[in-house]
Amino acid sequence: MSSKEKKEKKILTILSPPYFGSREIGETIVSENENAINRTVRTSLYAITDDFSKQYLLLKFKIVNITNNGARNCLNIGKLKKSTCKRM
Repeated sequence: MSSKEKKEKKILTILSPPYFGSREIGETIVSENENAINRTVRTSLYAITDDFSKQYLLLKFKIVNITNNGARNCLNIGKLKKSTCKRM
């Protein structure tokens, strides 16, 4: 056994911002909650709204704070998929 003790890791739920309905958009594994801050998560608008017509819009969220319910995000950037841009 090594001299370092391994910390127990846990799964942290990542929630969308309140203006997107605070829906679950992913999970991450962390040893301490503070390690998740400043991580980014990418997803499509379709995954948040369940509106198939919005699948071309990609959103990037940055974890800014940790609550009891999970990690809270702010919208960092939004962009179109490459295949959508080619058709325009």
